[in-house]
Amino acid sequence: MRNFMKKHRWLKAIIILLVILVILPLAALLFLKLWPAFGGRASAEDRKNYEDRAENYRDGKFYNDGDFQIIRETEQTDEYIMSGKGTKPEGEIPVAEPDFDGELPEDEVRVTWFGHSSLLLQMHEMNILIDPVFSERSSPVSFAGNKRFSHPPVRVEDLPSIDLLILSHDHYDHLDYNVIKEIDEKPANKKSSVFLKK
Repeated sequence: MRNFMKKHRWLKAIIILLVILVILPLAALLFLKLWPAFGGRASAEDRKNYEDRAENYRDGKFYNDGDFQIIRETEQTDEYIMSGKGTKPEGEIPVAEPDFDGELPEDEVRVTWFGHSSLLLQMHEMNILIDPVFSERSSPVSFAGNKRFSHPPVRVEDLPSIDLLILSHDHYDHLDYNVIKEIDEKPANKKSSVFLKK
């Protein structure tokens, strides 16, 4: 067999190529199916629940039933649509460390913006956290994806007790899987609720 393989190197190359063509797609498929950050499919019970509650959920999909129009003050040219100019800051963006100490009068509202859509809304003695993303990258994996322009503004352990967690939608720049798990595991947050608004 060894002599045969030496004489037929092309056959060895074809076997290696076939192994690569089978193993890589299989590994990618398993990664997409099993990596927790990708989530799962809604159960039949959940889909039925959506259909019962949401007027815009039909045939297994959400529909935008309202009329809408995209409004721009100026027309963009192709040069600006495809340009990468001005999309990254030249230096690190300064970040102020938030201070969560101190009582907030009941009739006041405090909003702490952490970047993009992540913010903490404090009102009526409640802490409402919206779209918390505190990881270095907006991605299901830590080594790839869009990287922050500055260090994360806060760590989960620095946050006050969270009464309500709101997730606007399930994109990686709004839903940080690891942060959600940390919030869920923080003992002071055991009474918080999670809502996914579609």
